[in-house]
Amino acid sequence: MIDRTRPPAYHPIEQIHILEAENLTLANQLPLKVIKAGEQEVVSVEWIFQAGSRYDLNPGQSFATVKMLGQGTTQLNALQINEQIDAYGAFIDFYTGFDRVGIRVYTLNKYLREVLILVKTLILEASFPEEELDLLKKRTIQQIQVNNEKNAYVAARRYRELIFGAHPYGRNLVEEDLASLERNDITPFFKRYIHFGNCDIIIAGKVEDTTIKTLEEIFGEELAKHIQTEESPRDIRTQFKKELIEKSESLQSSIRIGKVMPPKHHPDYFKILVTNELLGGYFGSRLMQNIREEKGYTYGIRAQVTYLAEQGFFVIGTDVNKEYTQNTIDEIYKEIERLQTEPVGKEELERVQNYMAGSFAGEFTTPFAQADMFKAIYYYNLDYKFYHQYIAQVRKITAEDVMNTAQKYLDTATMVEVIVGGK
Repeated sequence: MIDRTRPPAYHPIEQIHILEAENLTLANQLPLKVIKAGEQEVVSVEWIFQAGSRYDLNPGQSFATVKMLGQGTTQLNALQINEQIDAYGAFIDFYTGFDRVGIRVYTLNKYLREVLILVKTLILEASFPEEELDLLKKRTIQQIQVNNEKNAYVAARRYRELIFGAHPYGRNLVEEDLASLERNDITPFFKRYIHFGNCDIIIAGKVEDTTIKTLEEIFGEELAKHIQTEESPRDIRTQFKKELIEKSESLQSSIRIGKVMPPKHHPDYFKILVTNELLGGYFGSRLMQNIREEKGYTYGIRAQVTYLAEQGFFVIGTDVNKEYTQNTIDEIYKEIERLQTEPVGKEELERVQNYMAGSFAGEFTTPFAQADMFKAIYYYNLDYKFYHQYIAQVRKITAEDVMNTAQKYLDTATMVEVIVGGK
């Protein structure tokens, strides 16, 4: 009989096996990253361009350029493109970001050649039809209008504007930008950035020798003259403000509190990571225990650190009933002060370290997840040593490290604070 009053034994995770990506180069010098994993006859292929919104000369250029890639070529209209994707049982995503944009497809191996040819056509023969651009603008403007009614959306956007200032990371796409965007704004951006000289290909899944050969046949002949797209880092001038955006009709307030952090390759990365996790990074964190479990002010509260190419940023976010707004903020600062002045207990620190080790191991469970983990080091000029040392680095963090890190990086006097709703 199983004694259900006793928890099962567990063994702390010390190390995991990580399948590393193979670095190949096609005949035209186009970089190809290959992750061979999985038994199912499916792969994901991703074309990534260094062409995010920080390269925009006019707001919205990168967004519209990438979203329009699937809306028409010199030979196919949007309906025909979608019909082909559906016929192959594939899925395609055109995504945008601050630093990079890309195309990602998931397809069965038996249709890989057809899907690759289609994507190549989208990249080389995009026509950016005016009527499809007008539809994209209308849909996006409507979505922004809907989102602007959501306190959490407004708080997140305003928070980023304040911590990044005039830097492109602080720029939000607004209705006026989209309304004034023209086809002539898109085509120069497309010619400058969306080509094989500014591209990495990442393939993951059941990749065989014939798969690589197919990629070589389709993408290895196109001219891939590389260009330098790096720009000099621009100053980030945070506006240290505590800002209230009143919404009298709202029953709740959205709160965002935080500041910029060092980039991912910084020596204090793991100290910041563990300190953040203790404060608000998981369900058992101090903020959750205090503000959700004990006070009942919110359903959830989270602290997280996000990394971009030039900078990281820390943010605490939650939604609470208006009458609890100030109380919640007071408790957030109280928990930060505790980390700065009281050494964390051994049991609590070990619990967080075990949780982080387990979560880290879970990030490598599928070929597609492994592709994402590869990107998370490759585009930050790190290598797999970062992952091989991850668990050991997390476990070596001490209570003194946490207290010193909280003092160094979580100075409440330099926090940006945004409230949307009311007090």
